[in-house]
Amino acid sequence: MPSVFFQKPFAEIGGSYEHLTNGYTPWASQYLDVTVPLRAQGLVNVNILNANRFSQNDTAGYLNYAYPFRYGVLSAEGGYTVNPQFLTKDLYGIGWNGRLPYSLNYLLSARTSQYLSGDTQTINMGIDKYYGEYRFAYTLVRSVLDYSERSWLSKFQVQWLAESGHKLGLLYATGHEPMVVTIGNLSNIDVVTYQADGLYKINKTVGLTMSLWHAVQGSYYQRNGGQLGVRVTF
Repeated sequence: MPSVFFQKPFAEIGGSYEHLTNGYTPWASQYLDVTVPLRAQGLVNVNILNANRFSQNDTAGYLNYAYPFRYGVLSAEGGYTVNPQFLTKDLYGIGWNGRLPYSLNYLLSARTSQYLSGDTQTINMGIDKYYGEYRFAYTLVRSVLDYSERSWLSKFQVQWLAESGHKLGLLYATGHEPMVVTIGNLSNIDVVTYQADGLYKINKTVGLTMSLWHAVQGSYYQRNGGQLGVRVTF
């Protein structure tokens, strides 16, 4: 059984800020994230997000439950946004993380999301491997917009996971995916993203999470942003 199911519960509160090019107003968000491992009974994660984009405000809630089996972990997710303008009106998903020979792991997941201006269906197919304190992962994302427009996105990730609890990761993503690029405009666009993220453990109870990213959203705009959070273990 993965060690994450035996960790102590933790809560994280934080926010993000993004500068957009081409005259678009900045984006900002605040969030509360709570994770409660239940050992053999699974793991529960609850996330509350308040986001401001295009001078509009959306508030959403997400719930994820994961249950460990002998050969992998089954997960289910759901989400709902109150009076949505750009976030998903609601979403539902299911996923499976399994093991392969040679210490490889694989991911298969599917999600359906409803927006005010359309629907998307997404399938994730991933593989990863650990080398000591390092994790290498690749994910291929297949998306369908309004049951007709299809797109592909590739994600490459490397992480350093120290025994002390510190974490550092790098992500590169390229391809096409559906996105609400302006209010009422859900479109398949070219995407390129560079991101660095980490967790710094101040002590056994308190840690800081940090992220920095640069994203190109087709010809609409570029996003340069960061996130900062405080994580408390109970």
